[in-house]
Amino acid sequence: MFFNATFFGQLQRQPIFVNVGRGPSVDTTALLNALRQKQVGFAALDVFEQEPLPTADLLWQQDNVLLMPHISGIFDGYMRAANQIFLANLQQFLINGQLAQNQVDLTQGY
Repeated sequence: MFFNATFFGQLQRQPIFVNVGRGPSVDTTALLNALRQKQVGFAALDVFEQEPLPTADLLWQQDNVLLMPHISGIFDGYMRAANQIFLANLQQFLINGQLAQNQVDLTQGY
């Protein structure tokens, strides 16, 4: 994990922590401790180690945490752009079983 107790322990001035990347990159226990100890003043989270975030998770109870649904990438024209990617991938897949773009790489964690 990139953001762990060592990382949070180095923070000063209670910064805002934002994670819109990958859930497994943040040690949630370390983040909760940093929030409680005022090493982090506020956290805005779009992804989590476990998704969906369990209803009993302590993050739900924190006043200094903003939990967002993992749909923040939607924009005007999103469906058209998504359909263009899908069609290009479908055409390429029918040709040789490969994708033209946005190939998932499970060895990289996404």
